[in-house]
This record gives sequence, structure tokens and C-alpha cells, in this order.
Amino acid sequence: MRPETAAVLGPVLRDWDSSGIGYRVQEDWAPSPYDPHSAAVAVVWTPDSSGTGVLTGAPGEPVTAQVVLAAADALHDAVVEGRLLGMRPWPPCPLHPGTHPLTPRLHEPDRGRARHLDRDLNRHPDLDLDRNPDRNPDRDRALYPDLDVVWACMRTGEVVHRVGELGSGCAESAPR
Repeated sequence: MRPETAAVLGPVLRDWDSSGIGYRVQEDWAPSPYDPHSAAVAVVWTPDSSGTGVLTGAPGEPVTAQVVLAAADALHDAVVEGRLLGMRPWPPCPLHPGTHPLTPRLHEPDRGRARHLDRDLNRHPDLDLDRNPDRNPDRDRALYPDLDVVWACMRTGEVVHRVGELGSGCAESAPR
């Protein structure tokens, strides 16, 4: 697996591993050397033969929290919609057991008060491609150097775990 693919998919797939979700990763398309704006795609196949495509970035391109969030969101939907764990929510919300899954979010751990960006990145003005057509990963990293991708409660927005740390079993590892 390419380093960019591992960096993008790795955190969520660690969470899949800790939950016993089977998968196979296939990198179907290599970026074009003639198009500097092209992005590579990986497909995550599940035992029910459904696949979820995820943009993983071009070789050497920095992996941003936004790219990891998009992968977490797509793979979260694959579990929930594909009922890969039956009717159980995934990942389960420990604050409201058996009622709903956690949801992936961006989190800024080093601000005075926690700020959760909208799940729909286009609603956030600084990340809106229509308002910021020159947006690029380096600018995102400069603007949001402390962004983290986390699993949060759908009801309260409270951060429970970092994406990739579900198997750790301790909520203390969650950023606050």
C-alpha cells in the first residue's frame, strides 16, 4: 500500500480491525504524471462484496485531517449502511449505549474552548471551496495545524476517541 493510502485509511482501518470488521484494500488507480491535480483512489472491499472508494491523494502530497475525515466518513457509512455488524451502531456511543453510533468530526484540541467543525465541510466558510477556490492542503495545514479527526457523540458533540484509537478502550486518550 502506498504511504499516502496508509496514512489516509490506516486510522479508520485500525478501528475496523478492533471491531472485527473484515476488509481488503485495492488501489485501483494511480495518479497521472501529466495531471498534478489528480488524486489516487483506493477501494475498501468488505466480506459482503461491496466496495467503498476513497480518495487517498497523489504521491508526495501531504495528508490533511480533511482527507482523513472524508475517508472516516465514507467508511463509517459503509459499516452503518451495509449493516456489517448487523443492526449494532458502529462505533457505539458509550455515552448513550445501544442508541446511536459515534460520528467522525474535526476537532481543535488546543483552543481555549473546544470547537467542532461542521460534518459538512462546505458549511465551514474557511473550508468552502466556492468561497476559497485557491484552497490547498498546505494552506489548510497552516490555518488548522492542530486539527484532529475524532469520533464524537452525535447528540452532544462530545469527543470520545481519536479515529484510529477505538481499540485502545480508554476515553482518556480522546482529545479535550
